[in-house]
Amino acid sequence: MKRLWVSLALLLVVAGPARAQDNEKYLELFRADLKTQKTAIMTENLHLTDEEGAKFWPLYREYDAKLTTLQDERISLLKDYATAYDSLGDEMASTLVTKALDLEDKRLKLRKQYFTKIAKAVSPIVAGRFVHVDSVIQNAMDLEIQMQVPMMVEGKPAEPKQ
Repeated sequence: MKRLWVSLALLLVVAGPARAQDNEKYLELFRADLKTQKTAIMTENLHLTDEEGAKFWPLYREYDAKLTTLQDERISLLKDYATAYDSLGDEMASTLVTKALDLEDKRLKLRKQYFTKIAKAVSPIVAGRFVHVDSVIQNAMDLEIQMQVPMMVEGKPAEPKQ
C-alpha cells in the first residue's frame, strides 16, 4: 500500500510555512487518491450485491467524511507536537497524549456507530466485514504514523529508529 496520507501530513508539518500552501495542495491530492484506494479495498473485500451496495455506500461516505474530520484533528495534533518538539515539557506531553487518546476513542466510537447503522441497513455480516477491513486500513495508517513520529523521551524527544 502506498504511504498513507498522514505521512504527507507529517511532511506538511516539517516543511514549515514557506511551502505550506503547496503542501496543502499535495495533501488534498493524496487524500483523494487514498479515498479511491480505500473504496477499492472495501469493494474488493465486502463482496456486496447491487442491492447491498445501494444501502452500504451512502453510509460509508458519511462514515468517511466523519473520519476525515478526526484525521484533520490528528494532523493538527501532529503540528502541535512538531511545534513543541524541542521544548516539550511534562504539561505539553500530558496534553498531547490525552488528546491523542481522545481521538482514538472518538474513532472507535465512530466505527461502532457505523457498524450498527450498516448492520441495520444491510446485514451484520457486511457490517462485520466493514469493521474488519476498516480496522486493517486504520491500523496500517497508525503504524505508518508511529514509525514517522519521533518518540518522546526525558529531556528531548528521540529520533525514530530506521
